[in-house]
Amino acid sequence: MARSTIGGTTDDEASVQEEMVVKRSEAEYLLRHLNSYVEQPFSLDQITSGIAGLRPLVCPSEKGNQNLVRDDELEIDTSSGLISILGGKWTTYRAMAEETIDAAQKYLSGIVTPCLTSHHRLSGSKATT
Repeated sequence: MARSTIGGTTDDEASVQEEMVVKRSEAEYLLRHLNSYVEQPFSLDQITSGIAGLRPLVCPSEKGNQNLVRDDELEIDTSSGLISILGGKWTTYRAMAEETIDAAQKYLSGIVTPCLTSHHRLSGSKATT
């Protein structure tokens, strides 16, 4: 029986000029740590796909990188109606989406309907019995 897993992520500082690709050193780093938890180690040649990207971080003040917040922050510009979600993480995107839609509903009508996405399986997941 074939086995598969999702592993990640690294958190290296990068600039917008850098090409966003999964580097061999990052894959090796992740495998080294993942393999310390599994009975049969994974190898580089078993990796079937990877995702790389930049995550913008919210800086609450002008004091530098040590104050960067890895949480998300919702902003509403009442003069234009623009609702922005800033920062966040790949692992919290559904909660961020719900927070943003709730804010949009409240701003537009004052009525927030219950979010249903927590009842929907993510793509690739299997039904549990």
